[in-house]
Amino acid sequence: MTDTHNQINKSLEETPNHSPWYCRIHTPWASLFEDCRQLVVKKNQIIYNQEDINKYVYYTHEGRIRLSIFNLEGNEKHLVIINPGNIFGSIFDKESVRTLTTATASADSILYYMHSDLFSQMILKNPKLSERLLLDLIQMQHILITHIKDISFLSAQELIINHLFHLANNYGVETAQGRKITIRFTHQEMADLTGTCRVTVSKIMKSLNKSGAVQKIDGFIHLLDEDYLKQMLCK
Repeated sequence: MTDTHNQINKSLEETPNHSPWYCRIHTPWASLFEDCRQLVVKKNQIIYNQEDINKYVYYTHEGRIRLSIFNLEGNEKHLVIINPGNIFGSIFDKESVRTLTTATASADSILYYMHSDLFSQMILKNPKLSERLLLDLIQMQHILITHIKDISFLSAQELIINHLFHLANNYGVETAQGRKITIRFTHQEMADLTGTCRVTVSKIMKSLNKSGAVQKIDGFIHLLDEDYLKQMLCK
């Protein structure tokens, strides 16, 4: 196997760590938020907008929340998908800084939330929580740097294949018809994440389907030939 193949395989093996689908497990945040107020949000409901002054930290109990940015024309670019068990929002808000992202529910979700001042006080009193928060912030930095690297240097096809692997590693289950991605997503959602357009995503997915590497079965994407997909990343 060539060095390039080895690098691709190593990258794909590590992809859950740097995936935009932020998926920490066994985090301590649930107990911290168990007595906090609950917020139930529907799919596509906005929790806070870019440029808002948000003073809360949110814990994702159920569902998925996407953090994204918008340009002046209203075009959206997804940055990170926050999965259950993880937090987002204004972690430390001493100067009422306006938020850089918009937080939107990507699925029906249940959140718990507290004021950032209270969160800061609880974190500073607990060294283990402080360490956990630091590790989470470092991981988020890695995700964003990897995201910048990918959109800067990968082609549209490579970006889409890369994100299919991200999805399969976070939400995939093995079946007789290859790895099934157990969440549904639209071509527009993939376009928003990869910085391409819906038409481009549709063309690439159609090509991958025609090659036999990917197939949509009962509304879910299956990766039928992962070796072929890895080869496409090496080109």
